[in-house]
Amino acid sequence: RSFDVLQGKFEGTTSLTMNRGLKMATSMVLEHMNVDGNHDSSLSCTGRGLEATMTNVAKVTLPVLILELEQESRVHSHSSPNFGTKLKGKYNFYDPYINVIANGDFDQKVDLGLHFDHISVDSHTKAKIDGTMMETGIFSGGLDNEAYFFLNVKSHRSTVNTLVNTKFEHDNIKILNIEV
Repeated sequence: RSFDVLQGKFEGTTSLTMNRGLKMATSMVLEHMNVDGNHDSSLSCTGRGLEATMTNVAKVTLPVLILELEQESRVHSHSSPNFGTKLKGKYNFYDPYINVIANGDFDQKVDLGLHFDHISVDSHTKAKIDGTMMETGIFSGGLDNEAYFFLNVKSHRSTVNTLVNTKFEHDNIKILNIEV
């Protein structure tokens, strides 16, 4: 059947309640031969404040790439409002025409805090890749980054730490090897 790529299924539901405030929840699902995905979210407005969460999960499957993603966000406005988000993923890449195989993953987290007397941001990112090229070439790379920012009326503090490494070898000859 040559038209399977045109077939898919999408379903979604939303519910709304007004007991002790407004509450809404949504769920969606996508099914396809190349893409699967889920979305769940909720929103709650009460006398205490606002609270919301959202989660997305996706998997993309193509002849040269497999990609998996997970994303989660949350926000609340209780005594000290804050926002946070996380993104994780992994991938596998294969191109038979240039004979490249690569796989890797990444993970990112960001938190934002809005307090009565200060603002803070905290961010973490990690990523790596490993692969081969033309059977005798080997490459790899990595990133590890942490950043923190704090601000109030009297002071400001920030720190950033970043580690980067990359390596490329061909026929057991080191062509590139960097660590920063």
